Amino acid sequence: MHPIFLEIGNFSIRWFGVMMAIGFLVAFLNLKYQAKYCKIDQQIVSDMLIWILVGGIVGARTAYVIANWATEFSAHPLSMFFVHKGGLIYYGGLIGGIISSFIYVRLKKQPALPIADIAATSLPIGQAFGRIGCFMNGCCYGKVTDSAIGVEYPVNSSPWIEQVNEHLILNHSKCSLSMHPVQFYESFGSIVIFFCLVFILRKQKFSGVTASCYLMFYGLLRFAMEFFRGDPRQQVTSINTAQVISLAMIGLGVALFGLSFLVMKKSNSSDKKLA
Repeated sequence: MHPIFLEIGNFSIRWFGVMMAIGFLVAFLNLKYQAKYCKIDQQIVSDMLIWILVGGIVGARTAYVIANWATEFSAHPLSMFFVHKGGLIYYGGLIGGIISSFIYVRLKKQPALPIADIAATSLPIGQAFGRIGCFMNGCCYGKVTDSAIGVEYPVNSSPWIEQVNEHLILNHSKCSLSMHPVQFYESFGSIVIFFCLVFILRKQKFSGVTASCYLMFYGLLRFAMEFFRGDPRQQVTSINTAQVISLAMIGLGVALFGLSFLVMKKSNSSDKKLA
């Protein structure tokens, strides 16, 4: 872990921001490529990506601020705008991005499902880089483990401070206990999802399949990853809030698949009547 990418005097660029920027660029290039392949106006999706970026950042930061208001922001409200220091919740960003892109698509009177399909392929590849940024920033860390692939965090990192407060290590310990590199687990899983979605996009018989598969695949991945997370989680009975949202995401994916299938059947029926 090393949160600072570049530091000149009092000015610093953090790895979290660098990886977010790389993730956005790769997602943008993929979106343009998939739009060309699917014969969708590339200018439309390029403009939509700006809406997704703004809506995603606002949504992700808003969710983080709400979840951590009492502990981080109540004493220093202006710090809620310091996004470059990290502090984003993915599900908030996903919701914000979906809302902003839906508004854009409606304003432009574009078909929602085909655009949702190509956008879905860009989400996991962007997430893969974002999670690497989380690792470099020392957030979203895993549980303590004896595994050979465990990682240790340095003094004054979030995991180190958490373990000192929980009396798992002494305050003069040189590093944290070994922990699951859960950020890399999710990054690898997101890359696998990306390739699966690109394959599905090429093979799907009707619009909406790829988008629904993203919701189901990522929901399953995130639900599983939460069992390895070691940072403070908000519990809802035996599972946490993120896992509840993951289950809702899976359900939404199933519902979208069913809706897309019905739209396809209705469209085919109409075509037969016209014929």
